[in-house]
Amino acid sequence: MKRIVALAFLLVLVLLPLSVSAQSSSDTVILAFSRQPDSLIVDYAITSTAGFAMQVLYNSLVTQSADGNYVGELADSWTVSDDQLTWTFNLRQDVTWHDGTPFTAQDVAFTFTFPASADYGGALAPTSLALKGAQAYHDGTADSIEGIQVIDDHTIALTTEQPSALFLDIQGARYILPAHLLEAVPVADLPNSPQARAPIGTGPYRLVEWRTDEALIYQRYDGYFGEPAQIANYIWRIIPDQSVQITELLSDGVQIVPETLPDDFVTLENEPLVTRLQLPGVNFTMLQFNITKPFFQDVRVRQAINSAINRSSIIAAVGGGFGIPVTQIVHPSLPEYNSNLAGFAFDPEAARALLAEAGWTDDDGDGIVEAHGVAGLDDGTPFSVELGTFDRPLYSNTVQIVQQNLRDVGIETNINVSDFNTYFSEYLTATSDYEMAISGWFAFEQIPQGELQTNFGRGEALNFAHWDSTDEFEAIIANAPTEFDAAARQQLYWRAAEIIEENAVWAHLARLDNLITYSASLNVPEVSSLTQLFASVPQWTWAQ
Repeated sequence: MKRIVALAFLLVLVLLPLSVSAQSSSDTVILAFSRQPDSLIVDYAITSTAGFAMQVLYNSLVTQSADGNYVGELADSWTVSDDQLTWTFNLRQDVTWHDGTPFTAQDVAFTFTFPASADYGGALAPTSLALKGAQAYHDGTADSIEGIQVIDDHTIALTTEQPSALFLDIQGARYILPAHLLEAVPVADLPNSPQARAPIGTGPYRLVEWRTDEALIYQRYDGYFGEPAQIANYIWRIIPDQSVQITELLSDGVQIVPETLPDDFVTLENEPLVTRLQLPGVNFTMLQFNITKPFFQDVRVRQAINSAINRSSIIAAVGGGFGIPVTQIVHPSLPEYNSNLAGFAFDPEAARALLAEAGWTDDDGDGIVEAHGVAGLDDGTPFSVELGTFDRPLYSNTVQIVQQNLRDVGIETNINVSDFNTYFSEYLTATSDYEMAISGWFAFEQIPQGELQTNFGRGEALNFAHWDSTDEFEAIIANAPTEFDAAARQQLYWRAAEIIEENAVWAHLARLDNLITYSASLNVPEVSSLTQLFASVPQWTWAQ
């Protein structure tokens, strides 16, 4: 795999769109990905793709070091008051946005203010609503948030309503956005602002162009306050066909494929020009129910569907055997992961029995169960629903297995496959009228407070199941951030996962390993997850 050193980055830009394969140069690395982000504003991005794409663009007040401790990023230092309510951050004075504008405390204040607005529709409202006076601001009874105090351009104090044991994990790790570009934009219009497609950040790379469905083109930001990126130009090529990505890797059209198909990964085992990397998956697949539909209001039906699905067959057929069944949203690397949770075993007989208990039996012998005494449905209504997903092999292949598993216990599903962008903007949203849907979740390797709250809390932005939750679950979500005893807090999160399983809110499916292949000439630091891989891009180098 010869690297073509003479091909300058300017030529790469000229050759894209990609009818001609762009090849590497000594100051360029090209990554193949099957899809583009949905948005590059963290508040409105709901895909892991966006999370990966944003990692080199933005910074937070603090970040975690390799040993798990928090260190300053945009903040030089910080103090917390004796009552654990007020966090005062001393900000770096050498930071500029990608347009050259100095970073100040006003940017931090803006970032924590707009998600408390009544017009905000993103997923990160809890980061701001935890601040003192944020609810009054949200309700329109205050013009500002009392708990946000700009002391000077490089000092800001953030005060919470209650002591927060997770302040650095949640508020401190939030990406900061540019006030000078966004504060004049109505909050309701932020999702469609230029920041979504042409973001200005403070990170080691800046996005110079996003060519829809073709490429994201990054360049090293020479004004970056930290260690400069080692490779000047970083390109995402959007190549939907993952088998074509490997062809491009072997011909040097790309140099790294973060989502290699299992068959290709095995085939490349003895390829000397390729390095292989197998990591525990950060994404998992799940089946979501719209619990407002009469088909799914009985928990026994949801438990039956969980029992009907053969997760091992999904791992074997779709993941080539590389992966594990999923029991919960929490990442397995975290202490908050409840290892005692067994999940639902594959048991079609148990599934049929649960369906019968819930009033679903096949009386006409056609293989499909019908409703008998099911609230909201006429007797004799067949259990026939739409099952949606999107056009990526992992999901479109998984949906075929799930369809057959459900058919085997008497549930008929009609598959509806949308394109990626339509699926997450129209088909599966907080207000869409879907019935069942298969999608994926990017499991963050951090305290799961936000994931649990936004996906399962009452009325939350990502609670697509429309689950009414339980009082116990809501109490856990309210109390966990105030619990300073790590062991006690861990038990709360373990219980939250148990409640979700007891109510069968989702059918968790499979966490497939991340299989990565890249040019043997590319030096990649040691990483333990796909998240860390994308975060490590500034440290990538070419072998001399």
